[in-house]
Amino acid sequence: QLHRSTMVVVGGGGPTTTDNHVWWWWWWWWWWWSPACCWGLLSRMTLLVWTILVGLLPDFDTSGSGGSREGEWPHGWLYTLLHHFGKWDGVYMVQVAQQGYMYDYFHAFFPGLPCSVSLASLLALPLEWYGWCNSHERHLLGGVVLSNLFFVLSVSELYKLSDTVLGNKNIARTAAILYCLTPANIFMSAIYTESLFAYLFLGGLRMHAQNRNWVASVKFGLACFVRSNGVLACWFFAYTTFIQCPLAVLVPGNLRSRERLPRAYPTRACTWSLYLHIVMSRAMQCLVVLLPLVFYLLYGYHQYCTNEDTRRLSPWCDSVVPNIYSFVQSQYWNVGFLRYWQFKQLPNFALATPMILLSSFGLYTYFWPRRPTSVSFHAPRLFPYMAYWGIQLLVALFTMHVQVTTRFVSSCPAIYWFAAHLFHTTTPVLPSTTSNRWLQSTILFYFLCYSLIGPVLFANFYPWT
Repeated sequence: QLHRSTMVVVGGGGPTTTDNHVWWWWWWWWWWWSPACCWGLLSRMTLLVWTILVGLLPDFDTSGSGGSREGEWPHGWLYTLLHHFGKWDGVYMVQVAQQGYMYDYFHAFFPGLPCSVSLASLLALPLEWYGWCNSHERHLLGGVVLSNLFFVLSVSELYKLSDTVLGNKNIARTAAILYCLTPANIFMSAIYTESLFAYLFLGGLRMHAQNRNWVASVKFGLACFVRSNGVLACWFFAYTTFIQCPLAVLVPGNLRSRERLPRAYPTRACTWSLYLHIVMSRAMQCLVVLLPLVFYLLYGYHQYCTNEDTRRLSPWCDSVVPNIYSFVQSQYWNVGFLRYWQFKQLPNFALATPMILLSSFGLYTYFWPRRPTSVSFHAPRLFPYMAYWGIQLLVALFTMHVQVTTRFVSSCPAIYWFAAHLFHTTTPVLPSTTSNRWLQSTILFYFLCYSLIGPVLFANFYPWT
């Protein structure tokens, strides 16, 4: 209002071009320098410098380093700085971004991030024209910039989501800070899908919490284009449809409330006709979420199953539901139910143990509290987020490489809400105040320890999560 009144007094006839530019730059400055973005930016700068420094150590294994093989790509200054962020799965991400899906095992990686890296690398074409980098280095630069940019944006999304759902700015602020120290920190800066997925998924959750469900479905769909576990976002629509609304239908005269029911019609009773409308809407929104997965599987089918030569080499084409993603994960990565439960995998279970224990304790505290410790944390509206946390934990524990648990659940907001509420609650979660302080210190030590050790091992090709 002040801005508008100033324009009327000064301009006389409405806003001028200069006023619009000033307003745009003011809005950008306020958004960029908001506390959440500052925390994210500071954490990325620190992690980038730390990873580059520890990357000077000799690599443990260079067999899958891609660009580091002799003679394949020149070793320029840009490669020296950035190749630490393109190791492990980052090798495949860059190759897909450069060359497309040349081999069937490339289909283990969804196209969201490689497509984004390919587009971002176009902005660095002048560097290649002037001979300052080559194509591989240009894609490395695009991938690193994107991952770190989307992490900063995801910090802002988590802060806004926390403020919306919890209604407590102190806990929202602490959750955002803890997110900047996430145990999966290195994967948020490397050329991995974690940052991009977190930004889209947390943004979708915020839209869903504000009852902007169609916008949420689009963001969830884009998240599914980045990672396969984006399909789990349909749980939030299913919860609204099959748990919240039926409660209002079965209880006569029960009006919608912020705690129990969707906010689309906050002043109307949930009748059966309204419930049918909600069911149809949520079904269409789930379809929007699943469409990227369907198109991706159709692309794989068209690439390998419509040609007789390639079809003979692709046994999955004859399945009832041809699914190249499941085949590749099973054939090349040995992903499947209880496949990783072997004695030789105990070191990997040890890597995932801290996150498994933190998740189990957080879920236990919410569903079976000794006594309510925080109104914000134990509110019924947190149920779908806590249940989603539990679903992720079960999927990671029984069907995936268990060490991936740490980064698989890194985009789950409930982790940071639980950890944050431990630092703000006045009622001890454990029987004594001393034990509660020990728990706080242990969680903080775990976050910091993994944030510091992760880059050392990841950048030098040592096994990590």
